Amino acid sequence: MSTPLPPEHGQLLRSEHVTDTTRRAMLANSARTYYPGVLNDCYFDPAAALCLQQSTTTADTKAKPGANHCQPGVCRNSCVTDRHAPAIRTVVDNARDLLTIQRLSSPQRAALHQEIATMTALLKPLTAQDDA
Repeated sequence: MSTPLPPEHGQLLRSEHVTDTTRRAMLANSARTYYPGVLNDCYFDPAAALCLQQSTTTADTKAKPGANHCQPGVCRNSCVTDRHAPAIRTVVDNARDLLTIQRLSSPQRAALHQEIATMTALLKPLTAQDDA
């Protein structure tokens, strides 16, 4: 479980589970902006944003996250909360359903397995909290 962040908190180490208390502390920090999302939220720091490193963005668009290039499992800006769990489980279930298709190419099958592994890793801190 995460502890509340002081207002001067600089960055997350990588994607992490964030409690409501921690999220409130993040929202109070005027140095960074918190963007809510479906699979994760973004506590945006342009210098650490993997989405900006992966995209062809201009200086104007580097002022906010590039949602289409989000890597929620590895980006230090990524914050996963309990409310993200149902959407993450849906992604895992959909990928598993697609794996049942007989004529998948090897690269497609590998991509689906990777997506399942990434999304399952995002769920681990949430399920560990449920087990405690």
